[in-house]
Amino acid sequence: MTPEIAESPIWPTGVTQLLDEHHLVVLAEPQQRRTEFARSLAVHLEAMPETALVSLPAGGATTLGAFCRMLSEALHLARPVPPTMDGLIRLLRAGPLQAKHQYFIWHEADALLEADVKLFSRLVNAFLSVAAEFEYVNPDVLTLQRMVFLGGDKLGAYAEDESGQFCTWLTEGGSTRFWEVTSCVSRPPVLAYRLDG
Repeated sequence: MTPEIAESPIWPTGVTQLLDEHHLVVLAEPQQRRTEFARSLAVHLEAMPETALVSLPAGGATTLGAFCRMLSEALHLARPVPPTMDGLIRLLRAGPLQAKHQYFIWHEADALLEADVKLFSRLVNAFLSVAAEFEYVNPDVLTLQRMVFLGGDKLGAYAEDESGQFCTWLTEGGSTRFWEVTSCVSRPPVLAYRLDG
């Protein structure tokens, strides 16, 4: 079952309401339209109380080490995230300090998708699974984490792939490190949002 395509809600309130329940895959051509959307969304989210916004820049991060460095810089960390999936997951599970909402905007996410689809899938699964842990597994954590992935046709094709991590949880070697999530949430709550109709 592929992510449902959202109708264009009233902007920006409607998009923020979509983020209450879903992660978004925002698709548009040309790139400038995505950039303008991301800029407007960021301004709106930053104005919300108790909200942390993390902007992951376009391109460049095509390896796990580079992605972890990029995330460390985006979070203004004193020490970089260890360049491993475990290090990344530990960081995401720590959540933001003194914020009830944390939004990640991943600009031009299809750059990594094109470079390494397996790594992209693992990163998507990690972000979405940790977000689901906050909501469904750990009742003591009052943080809502949401991802906004921006891209073009390649990201759109991945979003339509029922074996991709916008549609299903990742299992590696027949198991998943997020078994608690997969046992209570049947699929990632992802919505595709087309800016160009």
